[in-house]
Amino acid sequence: MNSLGYYHGGYRRTSLYVDECAPAITGCRFFEHGGHGLELFNSVATVRSNSFKNVPNWGYPVVLDTLDTFPLIQGNTVEGTGNRGVYLPTGTVTKSGRWLLPGAAFPYLAPGNISVGPDVTLAIDPGVTYRTAAGLYVNGTLLAQGTATEPIVFTSLKAIPAAGG
Repeated sequence: MNSLGYYHGGYRRTSLYVDECAPAITGCRFFEHGGHGLELFNSVATVRSNSFKNVPNWGYPVVLDTLDTFPLIQGNTVEGTGNRGVYLPTGTVTKSGRWLLPGAAFPYLAPGNISVGPDVTLAIDPGVTYRTAAGLYVNGTLLAQGTATEPIVFTSLKAIPAAGG
């Protein structure tokens, strides 16, 4: 899909719902809609160079419905209202994959606990920010090596994070 205008997802409350396929979604604008911008279920969609603006306060620009969804997501922008980042559900990562850098100031947001299962490898690219209200538990392997110019940041979901909270 190139230069998508707007799609109303009906009961899903999302602009575009992608279910178990691998489309290329590039150069699209998701804005002023009544739900999430893009929702992915078991998809390895390519999501590049899109802009997300003004999702509802309860919404997210990008939602991963399962923790085993690893889209090729890079170079996107987010601005305006709502939760500005990629929503991650509570649960366990059961297949190996990589969290790419979705875009500048475009973190992964986890309101609940996430576990990396045994015999599973989760790789996190330099520059990624992981914000959580709970914890990240690793029973498998975590590969997270940032750089001096692109550190990987693990922090709180709170608007103003503080030490120990």
